[in-house]
Amino acid sequence: MVRRLNEGQWYEEIVQAVDLPDDLRDSPYLRPVYGCPTFAVHAILRRYTGWYDGNPSNLFPSARADVAQEVLGLAGGPANVLERARALAAEKQRDALQRALHLVDFAIDGGGGEDAAAARRLKAELLAARAEQETSFISRNILKSAALLESEAVDAGT
Repeated sequence: MVRRLNEGQWYEEIVQAVDLPDDLRDSPYLRPVYGCPTFAVHAILRRYTGWYDGNPSNLFPSARADVAQEVLGLAGGPANVLERARALAAEKQRDALQRALHLVDFAIDGGGGEDAAAARRLKAELLAARAEQETSFISRNILKSAALLESEAVDAGT
C-alpha cells in the first residue's frame, strides 16, 4: 500500500485494488472473522495519509443533502433513483447491493418526501442482504444493527 501511495495512486484506487493473495485469503487462520482486510487497508492508509483522501473535491465537501438534491434532480426524482436501486438489489451481488445502498442514501438525504419511507425500508432490506454476505463479525453486526434501526425508524414514522 505504501508503495502504491508513493507511486501516486489515490486512496480509493488503493482500497479497491488491494486484495490478499490466494494462499492468505484461503488460510483458515486468517479468515476475516472479527475485522476484514478492507478495514486494515483503511487503517494503514489513514496512518500514512491522515484525513485527506487525495481528492481535492473532498477538501471542502458539500452537505450530503445538497449533493443528494442535485443528483435527484438530474435523475428525475427519488422514484427513479429507487427504481434503479431495486434493479441493482435484484442482482444480489455484493457490489450491486453496495451501489444500491448509495443510491438509496441519495433518496433519503435529498428529502424524498413520500419516497423517504420507501427508501428507508429498502435501505433496511439492502443492509440485511449485505450483512448476509459478510464474514467479518464487525461488518455483519454494523450492517444488521443499521438495518434494524432503519426498520424501527420507518415503523415509528420518523
